[in-house]
Amino acid sequence: MIIPMSDYWITTHWPVPKDIPDFSRHVFIKDRHIALPQVGDVVFIRESRSRPMSDGLTVRRVTRVHRGERTEHDLPEGFGGLVGMATISGAPRLISPDDVIFEYGNLREWQLIPTRDFRRAELPYAVLKEMLNADSPRDLNLWKIPSDGRAHRLLAAMGLD
Repeated sequence: MIIPMSDYWITTHWPVPKDIPDFSRHVFIKDRHIALPQVGDVVFIRESRSRPMSDGLTVRRVTRVHRGERTEHDLPEGFGGLVGMATISGAPRLISPDDVIFEYGNLREWQLIPTRDFRRAELPYAVLKEMLNADSPRDLNLWKIPSDGRAHRLLAAMGLD
């Protein structure tokens, strides 16, 4: 599924509870980003293995927030690599009550860029790192993939081409 005229990005999410059915994946941002994905761009979603907070503690439970309802869930260790891809469907905006989100402790600091058409497909981190020549998972928090064919190789490796 190669989408012409689109840019390709990688964003990193923390693990999500296994007892939650599929939900929309979005790109989460803070003010520090200069370049952002635009409507129609494709974003690969990487799931981190760990759930560290800035104070060094590990998050073991998370709160799912949707339309005022808050439910607690255990967090598993994450996959580490890519878990799927989606298409950017709107401009950056504040998180709304209609969004299904997971509160990891600092929700008020974030905005989201909505996506559509999430397609699950996995690519282990070791393969991803080799394909991108990435030194660290931190390099992939929100990263625009250069237009040198790497995105198309990722699509093929994930069986999404």
